[in-house]
Amino acid sequence: MKYAFIYRTDVGTTREVNQDSLVIRSLSFDDSDSLLLAVCDGLGGLAEGEKISREAAMMASEWFDTEFAPLVREGADAANVSLRLKTFLENTNSSLFFANQQRGICGGTTMSLLLLWDGYRFIAHVGDSRIYEIQEKGMNQLTPDHSWVARQVELGKMTQEEALHSGQKNIILQCLGTERQLANPYLHYEKAPEDRGYLLCTDGFWHQMDSARLLAHFIPSVFDRAGADQELGAEVEAIKDKGEQDNITAVVAVAQGHEYG
Repeated sequence: MKYAFIYRTDVGTTREVNQDSLVIRSLSFDDSDSLLLAVCDGLGGLAEGEKISREAAMMASEWFDTEFAPLVREGADAANVSLRLKTFLENTNSSLFFANQQRGICGGTTMSLLLLWDGYRFIAHVGDSRIYEIQEKGMNQLTPDHSWVARQVELGKMTQEEALHSGQKNIILQCLGTERQLANPYLHYEKAPEDRGYLLCTDGFWHQMDSARLLAHFIPSVFDRAGADQELGAEVEAIKDKGEQDNITAVVAVAQGHEYG
């Protein structure tokens, strides 16, 4: 399956630097196409958050080149790829943690990573950035939020609407680089349904996004790359106009099973 993708990353209206990082990597081998997408949202001081998210993104890109690509060429199966992705997430966390210790700083980053390969989709996720599946009937969130407000919703102590407007919505319970070991990362793989699209975004995007407006342009049956790219840019500006103060990053990938734009 081939995928077309579009993306935007924006410093926003109030931040001095963009602490978000983005990864897009692709590979074609033996009539099979692979795509890796990831978004990272740095936490900590301005320079530290930017550096940590960038380092995590670079590690994801290097993993794709040095570990995943050889696995594909060697004929690995999905279970092996999933295991290697789990090890990658653990190693990335350890590397960032010990680098922080040496620098004497306390910072981290979210990571939401999606790998599409051989009819499967693999997810490796820590934090409150998100991955959505896009289909005709709507957008479905595929990743849990490792955040305090999400935990309150899970416990029945807060509604989704209250969580969205809570002053504590930016408190996350887990990210890469702040603890020696990850407590509960989300790792999952399964057969990928055909003719689907995917949205990966940091919280600066999903806090204020207009799901219905995006769906009208991003479902595979109507996807036109030029028009969708323009719409994504317009959505970022609309989010800024709504008062979002965080950095804003989003990438959309849409299955090209038919002749779309």
